[in-house]
Amino acid sequence: MKPTTPNRRPYRLIFIAGLILIISALVVARVARAEKTATWQMKMNEISQFLGELAPFLYDEAAYNDPANKAKIETLTGKLSELAHDIDKKKMGKKGVQTPDFDPALEVLAAEFDDSVTRAHESFKSGYKDYSRALLRTSVSYCISCHTRVPTAEAKPMSGFNAGLAKAGAAERIRFFAATRQFDLVTSEFEKTFTDKQNVRVVDLESAARVALSVALRVHKNIDEGLKIAARVAEHPSAPQSLKEEAKIWTKELGLWKSEASTAPTTAPATLAAARELVIRGQILQQSPSDARGDVAYLKASSLLHEMLKKKSTPAETADALYYIGVCYEALRDLGFWTLHESYYEACIRAKPASPRAEVCYSRLNDSVMLGYTGTRGTDIPMDVQRRLNTLQKMAKP
Repeated sequence: MKPTTPNRRPYRLIFIAGLILIISALVVARVARAEKTATWQMKMNEISQFLGELAPFLYDEAAYNDPANKAKIETLTGKLSELAHDIDKKKMGKKGVQTPDFDPALEVLAAEFDDSVTRAHESFKSGYKDYSRALLRTSVSYCISCHTRVPTAEAKPMSGFNAGLAKAGAAERIRFFAATRQFDLVTSEFEKTFTDKQNVRVVDLESAARVALSVALRVHKNIDEGLKIAARVAEHPSAPQSLKEEAKIWTKELGLWKSEASTAPTTAPATLAAARELVIRGQILQQSPSDARGDVAYLKASSLLHEMLKKKSTPAETADALYYIGVCYEALRDLGFWTLHESYYEACIRAKPASPRAEVCYSRLNDSVMLGYTGTRGTDIPMDVQRRLNTLQKMAKP
């Protein structure tokens, strides 16, 4: 009797059908993520739009306090607060839109931006206009930090609202241009500021130089552009001697960078090792918390780490990257990033809780918050901030 050969056709059909289902699921997931990311970009554009409409009031104290403008400002801050809710996953019950990459600090930044503009809106309605205006102007730093992390091809500049900057100083204008991705105007504002040989404030020279350097190195990825900025700073007759000395260090560091191999680290461990060396170099160069001698090292390190966080890494690698970025931004706080380092320390704790790295991040976060709420009358930390610190401390402890 001739043996029968099993009919494998049904199994093949089942296998093919299963494979099609898996591929379809992956395609659907990718499309869904792309749609959510596109929604994030749409929200960012809308936020930039409302910040632009608020610009005439943000940089004009009289206009912000004018009763005739009360209704318009209240409407604009209210809409800005609503948009901020949409990107804050905590308030949206995880229904917030998808962040454009895997950088976990974006969720922390979104939550803090939401809190800042919401408090600004409520404060304005309650009559605390100076406090409200200060909060809104500080909120611009969150946009700068996000928009200058890494170049994003799909991110478009937001223009059309620059007339509202008529009463803003050069430092405020250049930060606003960076916040709204008008990076070409960052460059032109730098040139304008450093063309004026006499009627220019030191704060404008320092802000223009440091923001322009950040855009050159992290957005444009152009060392030669950075070298030109450093040369202009070193030659300006009204620049303080301290800034000129910092520019000389930038020139030296950029020259070393240019002479290195052009290939960047390709793995997370290699990136972390390179970033650690750069952070140590920045700490050695920086003579005081307020000087900018280590800017090039910190900007290069943070750029490498931000690129790394665009891809998936292990929790331990992610926590290490977030820690080093926090250290960079703590050194760069005078660049306009102020409390941004605290966002990264918190994200570090959440990325790898109950770990030695989380403990280190909590320690630096706690020290920073304590310093921020310490004045001539001692330390006075608000209850909600203290509760948040207590929660993070428990989360960090192994």
